[in-house]
Amino acid sequence: METTDRATGYWITRSDRDSSMYARTAGIYLRADLADLQALDGGNEDQRAELIGRRLWEWKAVANAF
Repeated sequence: METTDRATGYWITRSDRDSSMYARTAGIYLRADLADLQALDGGNEDQRAELIGRRLWEWKAVANAF
């Protein structure tokens, strides 16, 4: 854990059929804000689209930082 709201880590995906096939994926895990959950669960499509667009922009910025 880096902070109470953020952590980094990785997971490995393996195939049940081919033991030589696997993929390691790294990620940054962020705690969801209550406002984010309300936007996703609520009925306002514009608010939901804005939130998803903002998060995609942030994820791309982090990916380009490495």
